Amino acid sequence: MRGNVSAAVFTDTVNLKGGKTADVFHISLLRAYRTAEGKWQHTSVLRPADLLAASLALLKNYEFCQQDQRNRGSELGQNYLIK
Repeated sequence: MRGNVSAAVFTDTVNLKGGKTADVFHISLLRAYRTAEGKWQHTSVLRPADLLAASLALLKNYEFCQQDQRNRGSELGQNYLIK
């Protein structure tokens, strides 16, 4: 998390033809804020001041996904990792 903006990588396993499975990357981008009552909430709506932090968080997630694909030797490219 950088400031109030965070991005996280999640994977789902999907079934492919031929009995293989693959991990599919999903990225979540959120901004945290406090309500008038002081309670923390999250939103996917960003303000202009959040854009630099969001771009850095997304870049770090992209780098993580690319490195993970290289480490596993992905066959399908950008979004899938064949198991």
